[in-house]
Amino acid sequence: MCGSVAAMCCGGCSGFFYCGDAHRLAHWASGGHAARCAAVAAQVRDADALRVRDDVGALPWLATTTLDVDEGRESRCTALGDAHGRGAFRRECGCDARVPFGALPDDRDARGDAYRDVDEDASTPTTTTRTPPSRTWPELYARLGLPLESRAALALSAAATALFAAEIVEAAEEDPSEDPSEVPSPPSPASPRAAATDPLVVHVLGAEKELDQLDAFAEMFHRARRPCLSTERGDRRRRARPVEIYAFGPAIAATAEAAAGDDATPPIVRVRTCAGLYHDALEAAAAASDEGGDVPRRSRRPITPASVVVAPNAGFAAYAASRWAPTVRLLSRSDAPTLVTDYNEEAALAAREAWAAWAARGCERRGGGGEREPTVGGGGDGAAALSRVRSNPFRQPMSAAGGRGVATLTCDNGFAFVHARGEASRAAFEAVGFVFDRA
Repeated sequence: MCGSVAAMCCGGCSGFFYCGDAHRLAHWASGGHAARCAAVAAQVRDADALRVRDDVGALPWLATTTLDVDEGRESRCTALGDAHGRGAFRRECGCDARVPFGALPDDRDARGDAYRDVDEDASTPTTTTRTPPSRTWPELYARLGLPLESRAALALSAAATALFAAEIVEAAEEDPSEDPSEVPSPPSPASPRAAATDPLVVHVLGAEKELDQLDAFAEMFHRARRPCLSTERGDRRRRARPVEIYAFGPAIAATAEAAAGDDATPPIVRVRTCAGLYHDALEAAAAASDEGGDVPRRSRRPITPASVVVAPNAGFAAYAASRWAPTVRLLSRSDAPTLVTDYNEEAALAAREAWAAWAARGCERRGGGGEREPTVGGGGDGAAALSRVRSNPFRQPMSAAGGRGVATLTCDNGFAFVHARGEASRAAFEAVGFVFDRA
């Protein structure tokens, strides 16, 4: 609670640690622990089972990066193995903590380090069949051509979570009767199906360490989707939808861009950073676009409305409502589904409760006098629903409990819930294990 050494734990659940009785009693009385103690006790009992859920236990080095880190036999630095200090892995320990996010020098010798174990033959396009969305780390490793011994998952959790959400949404948009070997036909005006040329747009909120991993972020989307990019069939070429990824956050100092492709295809995954809180960034982009000539061309570039929004390690309950509440109100009336993650189950439950409270306070139009309202995606006409909290299959397989005063499963993007509108979106997320409470 205060950053001091935690010398005692809750006697009821053994799940939270405190510096002394004063903070233990404060957490019990006003921090909500009285109502949650029994539930946390169950989470502590289930911690070992939770660590290996979603087939994460198939990663042969998991015990090193979880149990050994929890119990002090390994540090985050040593648990990274020979990936420590290289490329996208540099933000997965505290060695560069004093360097502002996005300011690490470009490690050009290790830009592809997260994929250095890739079997290129395994990821070469050989079929026109669309690859189904991966549901577990082993499935995604197979798509990327990575052996399970690779520790790429330690640097790719946010990217894999975003890919997971994006492909769920993409599957909900597609016409199930479409033959993937044929050139897609344009959708009719009445069809919700996206055209093959429409980008799949992912908005990533609160980006911090991800700013130093954008190359790996874009490369993972490209490699995972490459088998369905472009294959000759007679005189016709089938192409996958391009991907646009926008990273938003107050840690962003300036606009930057990254892209991924290869010699055979043009870049089909583009990443752009946008400084500021999400709702402010959308509002500023809309205003700059309207102002025209007096604004630099790059600043005038519009932000494409989202297909899906991902908020990794959002920490809704840890920040002032002024930071997240306006964003949640904006997202709550959008048709673009939002997937929110947090470090542990209790944090995710608190984040879900905060979302429900902020959304219920109304969706007042920001600004007045005819100013353009920020756009996320869609018109928000469907019935909204929040899923229950569940473990995120693409959580980082590394303990983040050290210093957090908790004994439950705690890791980057550990648990998730989804806000979705309409039956198609909800059904797509339910198909991969999310449960929505029906009214």
